[in-house]
Amino acid sequence: MHEYGYETLVHPREVFAEAIVDRATVVIIAHNHLPDRAEAGWTSEIKAAW
Repeated sequence: MHEYGYETLVHPREVFAEAIVDRATVVIIAHNHLPDRAEAGWTSEIKAAW
């Protein structure tokens, strides 16, 4: 559980699915805070997936 009592985790395929269907050439992903240790692995997966 996240320190605020909730969290949202998604698989990289869910993040990029619409961009792939739409044949996007660029995808911009923003994070609204510095990632903590738990999120660092997820951030690396997202970078590697694209």
